[in-house]
Amino acid sequence: MTSLTFRIARFLPTAAVAVAALFLASCGSTSPPKVCNCPADSGTFSLLWPEAQGTPITSISTNPPCMATGDITGDITVSTPSAAICVVDIQLGNGKSYELSFDFRAMSTGGECGCEVVRAVDASLTEITDAGAD
Repeated sequence: MTSLTFRIARFLPTAAVAVAALFLASCGSTSPPKVCNCPADSGTFSLLWPEAQGTPITSISTNPPCMATGDITGDITVSTPSAAICVVDIQLGNGKSYELSFDFRAMSTGGECGCEVVRAVDASLTEITDAGAD
């Protein structure tokens, strides 16, 4: 084998690997590159809760990673950045305490981007944990 033939023979496997890598990198890609606009409102559920209308919510709490807010109109918002079961404890101004439970699950939107969103798929009925003073 001449020196030139030896160099070519040594170079061919390296070149073949480089060409294969370029081919595989372009496989399945689009031109121009796709832009994925995944939903940003993932993991939020709001409800108007009749028990809290006219009676102020004095305290609202939930387990991590969940967050919960509520106001005097009975508007309650529960959110989580990931799949979770959020148990929300609510204390009203009349002394009554309630517990609400929300089941948030991660779901794929499908399509080319396959975005993952978190949605509330189930909510428990309110449970009175303290009837308060009557």
